[in-house]
Amino acid sequence: QPSTLSDDNIKAGTITSAAILGSVVGVSLAPNLWLIGFICGALYGQELSKEYSADDDDEEADDEDGATARQKSIVAKALFKSGRKLANFYLNLYDFFQYQWFIYKTGQLSYDYYKKYAV
Repeated sequence: QPSTLSDDNIKAGTITSAAILGSVVGVSLAPNLWLIGFICGALYGQELSKEYSADDDDEEADDEDGATARQKSIVAKALFKSGRKLANFYLNLYDFFQYQWFIYKTGQLSYDYYKKYAV
């Protein structure tokens, strides 16, 4: 059965994509700032993922300031969408390897029974 995309997966994907973007920005400023950019990007992604939920693409929920999620930031929206795509890619890859492992073990079991009960 395929994995479902949950809020935790989206949060992890958002944090990862923000960390990668922060690392790129850090390297563009100075070559030795990649780690600082990575950490700052991860922290930004963590704060960003607290503001969004899985249904924010469909609904425009108002926050306490009266601003909708779509009006916050272009970078924030892009990071959230790339985090969702990254999480979806990871889950598809995980399902693929789980399926391959299942097929391998089934074939191994079948071969063992064939050797055991062969005439």
